[in-house]
Amino acid sequence: MEDIGADLGILAEYGFQPGAKQATVRSEVVAISLADLRRAAASLAEQRLRNFPARLSRVNANHWAMPKEHRIEHGLRPGVGFNGYSATHVLAGARAVLLAGLTDDFRMDSFFGLPDAKIQDRAAAIAWLDSNLDDLERRINIARAAFDQSTP
Repeated sequence: MEDIGADLGILAEYGFQPGAKQATVRSEVVAISLADLRRAAASLAEQRLRNFPARLSRVNANHWAMPKEHRIEHGLRPGVGFNGYSATHVLAGARAVLLAGLTDDFRMDSFFGLPDAKIQDRAAAIAWLDSNLDDLERRINIARAAFDQSTP
């Protein structure tokens, strides 16, 4: 490991030979098994998923704080009888994706009619939530700024 300048080493699939961990004590090398690394990654994913409900709640509140006409005018929802972007559908999809991620139940082909939401594991759920909530927050912030300027 020193030869290649690595500071983290995955040395074994399931464990280490006697003395392997002791050999890393005075170095910057960390001995970790793949099993331990997988557990750490799963724990991190669960922690990230557990942070989404508060974010989702804030986004939902900010969305519904604006009048329907303003949400239509700023593209957060289509007008009655029209198709288009729907923040309400994204919020409902986010709730379904979050629930799937927290329960490890990815049996749905799509989430709340969102065809791009083919979620099959926690990593995909996190990526979908991040991407779609980032986009929705951006849209809401733009609409909210316009609303605040138009309100006396």
